[in-house]
Amino acid sequence: MRWSLNGSFAYNDAVDVWDSPNAYEDPTCTASTVAGANPVIACPGEMVYAPESAGSGIGNVFQNSKWLVKMNGRIQLPWSFNLAANYLGRQGFPFPQTVQSPARANGAGQIHVHIDTLGENRYDNLHTVDMRLDRTFHFGSVSVVPAVDLFNLTNTNTVQAMNNNQSAANAKQVSGILPPRIARFGVAVRW
Repeated sequence: MRWSLNGSFAYNDAVDVWDSPNAYEDPTCTASTVAGANPVIACPGEMVYAPESAGSGIGNVFQNSKWLVKMNGRIQLPWSFNLAANYLGRQGFPFPQTVQSPARANGAGQIHVHIDTLGENRYDNLHTVDMRLDRTFHFGSVSVVPAVDLFNLTNTNTVQAMNNNQSAANAKQVSGILPPRIARFGVAVRW
């Protein structure tokens, strides 16, 4: 039998450090108290580095995982069938819950203020498996390769995005999940 296997593990601990009032432009981030109450808005001293994605149509996705595991392999079965599998596992991305501020002085408008440190709350960890089965047939100088691909084999429905504005009527409404199991049938012709 012929086979191949490839795997990788990555660990990341990138952080942003906010240790001085000079570290941020908007003072809304600083601790604020209501008379006689605990602080209601706090800007952390250190949080994970997690840039917000843009352009996907799904908002509020902050890309940062401390760990990531990838494995893929392929084996040639009897009668020249090829079976391949791919596994991806990673820590869930941060889910930064926010509240909308009141209108600020001098026409500064409203902003979304983090309730907790970025990275403290996260979506569930993601684990997904994809598989492929194919076989090559030769007809002179022409090769025909019928194949079937299965994506998200375990039909995991991990939440990828939801409304993080806790002062909104639709707080925590899911706006994106991992697509369901998909089977794709295809034929490649080479000459």
